[in-house]
Amino acid sequence: MEEPIVLQVGTRVRQKPETGTFTGPSESVDCGVFISSNDRRWDSEHEEGSQTGSCTLTLTAIAAADDGTSNFPVYWAWGTMRARLMELDPTEGSGSVEVEFDFSE
Repeated sequence: MEEPIVLQVGTRVRQKPETGTFTGPSESVDCGVFISSNDRRWDSEHEEGSQTGSCTLTLTAIAAADDGTSNFPVYWAWGTMRARLMELDPTEGSGSVEVEFDFSE
């Protein structure tokens, strides 16, 4: 029996969010995308040989979402994220995984 696929996504934008396209990992954006399945693991921030995982975050709309309960600014964001994940423990014939997330209205 195959194990279920585990998918983890975490995005950090280290600046006031604005619309536009951001490529990471960088000083301003981290897109942590991780997938595991049947003892194989892929990560968007892993480097394998001359290839490196990456992500592109495209924000198409931003809205303030502060309801007064937080000590820091809170925003809603809409857009897409595309990531290239590199396998953490590559085997012969393995390669990268491309994923895309749409979090638009």
